[in-house]
Parts: sequence; C-alpha cells; structure tokens
Amino acid sequence: MNRDVPAESWDKKSGRISGLAYEASIVNGYLDMAEQSIRAICTRNPSVLEHRKTFRRLLHEEITKRQAGFHEAFLTFLEQKSRGYTLSTVRKWKSLLGLIEKFAAASGVTLTLPGIHASFLASFRSYLVHVCDQSDRTVTAYFSMLSSFLKWARKSGYLTEIPAPELHRLLSSLGNERNDQPQLSEDDLEKLREMVENNGAPEPEPVLLLTLCYTGLRAEEIRLLNRDSLSDAVLHVPGRKERNIYLSKNEEYIVRLFLSLLANGFYGRPHQAKLNEMLRTAARKAGLHRIVSRIRYKLGEPQVRESPLWELVTIEVTRRSFLKRLKQKNLSLDKVLEMSGCTTPAALAKYF
Repeated sequence: MNRDVPAESWDKKSGRISGLAYEASIVNGYLDMAEQSIRAICTRNPSVLEHRKTFRRLLHEEITKRQAGFHEAFLTFLEQKSRGYTLSTVRKWKSLLGLIEKFAAASGVTLTLPGIHASFLASFRSYLVHVCDQSDRTVTAYFSMLSSFLKWARKSGYLTEIPAPELHRLLSSLGNERNDQPQLSEDDLEKLREMVENNGAPEPEPVLLLTLCYTGLRAEEIRLLNRDSLSDAVLHVPGRKERNIYLSKNEEYIVRLFLSLLANGFYGRPHQAKLNEMLRTAARKAGLHRIVSRIRYKLGEPQVRESPLWELVTIEVTRRSFLKRLKQKNLSLDKVLEMSGCTTPAALAKYF
C-alpha cells in the first residue's frame, strides 16, 4: 500500500497520509494501531526498545492480539464514536455487543474479528430472528450498526481479511433480508380445523401445538433424538439444561404433523389471527384450565414466556364457566382456591 502512495501525500509532522490519497484511511489506521501497540509495549516494559528482536516479536504479538480482540475493538469504537450519541443509542450499541457475545457463547464460537465471516453473520441473523424473536426492522437496524462497526474496524487496521466491497455487500444482503414465512395451504388449514372440531377426542389435542406456537419456543429449540419415536423428544432451550418431554400417543401424532409446519416457519404474525380463532374454539370445547395446566407442566414453567395464549387463559367468560364446574364438584375451599388460581375466598366469591 505504501508503494502506491505518492511521496508528496505524506505529512512529515504527523507521520500520516493526507485524506485525499488512495487508501489513506486504511494506511493511517494501520499506523494508528502500530502507534497504540508501541505505546502499550513501552508502558509495560520501558527498556524493550534496547532489544530489537524482542521488541519486534512483542509488537507483532500486540498487533495480532488487537486485530483479533473483538470485545476490545468494539469498546474502542464506542469510546471514539459515542461522544455524539444519546444515552439510548449507547444502550442499543451495548445491547448489540451483548447479543453477539451471547450468540458466540451459545454456539461455542471463540469471538474474534477475523471470525466475523459470512457463515457467522448468517447464523447470527437466524439467532436474532428465531431465538430472540426480533422483528425485521430490529434485525435491519442491528446489521446497519454492525456494518458501521466493521467498516471502522477495517479502516482502523483491526479487520483485514474481508475486502471492503464484499463486507458491505454481505452485511447489506443479510440486514435487509425479510423474514418471509410460507403461507399455510388449504389442506393444512383443513387438518387443523378437523382436529380442533373433532368431538370424539376428550380434549382438543391441537391446543398442545398451538401452545408451542405461543410459548416462544422455536422449531430449532426442539430436537428429536429419535425421528421414529417422538416420546424421545427433547426440549432444548439455549442456556438451559435439556429435559425429556413424555407425550401421549395422541400428542405424538399431532406434534409430528406440526413439527414440519414449525420447521417451515409456521408461527408468528402471518398466522396469528387464524391461530387465535382456532385456539378460542378449542378453549370453548373443553376445560381450558386443565389442558393448559397439563401443557405447562410438560413444557416446564421456566421456559414459558409471555404470549397471547395466556391472555386467552384469563378471559373472564371462560374463567367463570371453569370455576362454576369446580364448585359443582363439592371440593374443599382450599382445593378450589389452589385449582382456580385465586388467592383469597373474596376473590373467588365474585365468580359465583
């Protein structure tokens, strides 16, 4: 790069190239990093300049460490750029750093700047969409921020492996990609409708699967140890220990049908109205509290997140009919309180 820079473009006083010269920002970035590295080495060991070979080795190690250190580079970037940022913007940047480091830890990757390549970025985007449940708009914003950081890192000598045009093209394509989800076919909808409206079943089993759609679990969090037997299904939530789920035969059949739909994107906004309507129908046809309690027990409370399903559980009309059925069973007051979720007899009394 130095050979391509005309001699008159060098500023003798600062030891840098004028901004008009070709690749000036990158060359100056290398020089800045070299200067920072020399200062760091001399601070730790003031006499190192007397030993040329040792100094060269330490300088090479320091620059390599700085080029690989993602966390350090990110914080240096924030320190330089955050002077004009509001507090909320700084929080967004730190949130992005936390998400990247959390993703790297969950996937077992050592986070380095050279490691931010195409497959890492594509996997990180999938993580944001499916595990963190981020919207298209949020994902695009995060990738725009990531693009700014990586461009700065390249100009500052931190990131040299990826050519600038390729990096820009990669980040733009990933950041602007839409989370398009396939529409349900009429056959799929008909199967759903038949299962929900099936009077022969003592309980509407589709509630189990519709619950899966609304508890925040995603298809990639459900792994099958044995494809032929869903009784060996394992619930896998990142950051938590795996747990066996034991399903009935009816549940296995329904889960088998819906796992393929989940894997193809059968969750989220495009289908929310249809699923809500089906769930309401199923809820009216059976004791909602009993079914939901069973499902929540199987999935485990810690994994259940806030979702539209729990709004349905607390619908007043459904709650009243359920509590009236409880009263007819002549259970003790303590038992009724426990099953109803009411904390006091007074809270329970308003339903009768």
